[in-house]
Amino acid sequence: MLLDKVKFTVTRELRDILDEVEIKLREVAQQIEGRGFSSSGYVDGSYVLDERRGAFLSVFSTASLSLRGNRFYKRMKGSEYPVPYILIPKVYGESRSSMLMEIAEFISGLDLIRRGTESLFMDGSYLSVLMSPFGAIRDVASRFSQLPFSSEAIEVAENLGETIILTIGEVLSSKDPYNIFISTLRVIDEYGSLLYNELSKLFKRYLGYTYARKDLLDYSMVYVEETTFMSIINTLLEEAKERDVGVFWVAKDSESRVLAEKEQLLGWFTDLTLLDYSWRNLGNIFLQIDSLPPVGFPKEHVCPRKLRKYFTSKWNKYAITYFKLGVKGAVIQLSFPLAISRDMVNDALKTLLNVSDKRYGYPRPLSYAHNLAVLDQRLARLIADELWRSNKNPLLKSILAPSGRYLLGLR
Repeated sequence: MLLDKVKFTVTRELRDILDEVEIKLREVAQQIEGRGFSSSGYVDGSYVLDERRGAFLSVFSTASLSLRGNRFYKRMKGSEYPVPYILIPKVYGESRSSMLMEIAEFISGLDLIRRGTESLFMDGSYLSVLMSPFGAIRDVASRFSQLPFSSEAIEVAENLGETIILTIGEVLSSKDPYNIFISTLRVIDEYGSLLYNELSKLFKRYLGYTYARKDLLDYSMVYVEETTFMSIINTLLEEAKERDVGVFWVAKDSESRVLAEKEQLLGWFTDLTLLDYSWRNLGNIFLQIDSLPPVGFPKEHVCPRKLRKYFTSKWNKYAITYFKLGVKGAVIQLSFPLAISRDMVNDALKTLLNVSDKRYGYPRPLSYAHNLAVLDQRLARLIADELWRSNKNPLLKSILAPSGRYLLGLR
């Protein structure tokens, strides 16, 4: 058949291209060597959410554990202690929930640093941390900047943002990461409401009424969340630097295309696809990529200027290392801030190699943390339904109501 011939031709061409890339990627691969860390910490988080009529009900879980010698010490117990949270307003619920989960992970990581770990490994990507200001907050801030008197409103947000940073610093002085996260969510609610009230007063003073209430409320909450996020990750990195702790993010899946772009294969393959093919019968190897452009901030006012300037001056340069531990395993991405972990990569990889599963080539502590943290998707709906049924406040009851289909008995 003609279709089969076309498929064969395309497949053969792809194979020829990959074979050429394979030679290059095998040549630049290095063996994992290093002493490893005597202690290491591991963090993973999970969240589930359920969409209601006027809000999202999110549930968060964080697992953290440390490894000293051959002994594991469990700190945050993951799904044993889920944290429910009503996400209002109903805007960018998925991305905001993901950010709040990362905040919980940062808090858990900071706790392990303060407990004396030599290295910290968190699930995910450091680049995604750096890209946070380009997410939901940028879209919301862009709309906000188009409102009348937005320059005066931004100064209100700026001043309150400085207060948020100080308040978060006080919250982080506590010793219990679970309570710190609960308190952080309260700070977000409190200052989100406070910022909205201050912005409402500003527009009433100029216009005689509150203008664009939805945009004001969206910006108030997302701005406070982003400021909290940036403040906590900044504290984590500061204390890691002071204590000489290596901080790394480990990604099982990644859409990075640095190598694909270099080989002019952008749009066809991800880096992991290229490396999985090229290193298919290899193990105990890595490839580091240092020459990556630093990540800045968008022009929109997404968090206080002082915090933005400080963060970009210290933490916006990063590197990526691809590694494969077991012959039958998959290629994994390691990313990290250059200012902290540049000279610790070999020890980090050796540590992960020492604790990896021999069959799948994945670090056992991260697998354990993942299994501790993972939540059942149904939990968010169960909690939301219970809050809806038991709530006596008509407004909250309406906000937490399930879909009309559910209320009408249709499934």
